[in-house]
Amino acid sequence: IIAETNISGHEITDRDVNQIVAQGRKHFDKDELEILHCIPTHFKIDDTGGITDPIGMFGEKLSTALHVVTCSPTAIRNIINCLARCHLNVQEFISSPFASGVACLTEDEKNLGVTLLDIGGGCTSISTFSGGNFTYTDSIALGGNHITRDIALGISTSTLHAERIKTLYGSAISTGADQHQTIEIPFLENESVDNIHYEEMPEMTQISKAKLTSIIKPRLEEILEISIHHLESSRLGGVIGSRVVLTGGASQLSGIKELANHIFKKQIRLGKPEHIE
Repeated sequence: IIAETNISGHEITDRDVNQIVAQGRKHFDKDELEILHCIPTHFKIDDTGGITDPIGMFGEKLSTALHVVTCSPTAIRNIINCLARCHLNVQEFISSPFASGVACLTEDEKNLGVTLLDIGGGCTSISTFSGGNFTYTDSIALGGNHITRDIALGISTSTLHAERIKTLYGSAISTGADQHQTIEIPFLENESVDNIHYEEMPEMTQISKAKLTSIIKPRLEEILEISIHHLESSRLGGVIGSRVVLTGGASQLSGIKELANHIFKKQIRLGKPEHIE
């Protein structure tokens, strides 16, 4: 949203910036949403735009574009209640995509423009940074757990063994040798793949690594292609830069950089938390 205030020619101070942010938050006072972040992405003084820090400057009118991140109050209450039962108090909430960006991205990436995909277990978080600011966030309800379940169903084994096989042998790209490399797995015949309790050693069977990759690759392609669709729908295509950073558990799959490069047509880097103070 856009917020503005009159400064009547005096020097801009922290108070003016806080006032314009508070003005932006008022737009959501009547909404049934909890505000997590209200972040100024860039400022404009009179007719001069593209200002990152207006403090100490002069002008008649100060305006800014605010990136407001909201969430369900019910989700907030449930998290607080869960942690209270563990005798823990919540000091502050932060959006997961924002936290991933702070942890994994370099200052140059955030300034020049970058997209971050955090491929977690239950969902994939999408965030963009430009001009040093957090400019967009979204998520899709697909992640590494869905890949694990696909493997469990595709080769008739438990989710526990499917997760282990994914971690040890999973790949997003096939090679010529995959057809000849075999993987030994516990075989579950006529049983549910979700609730297995072994009283004796299960029967073992073998599959090729090529078959495992043929199960993993379509789900990863779906996650990446839906992420692109969300970014295109956000109309941020011109400011997300030429680099995509992948993080999260599923980003550790072999070959994911090459697959993402083919789909995004951008530079791909694997991110990990660094320099956290």
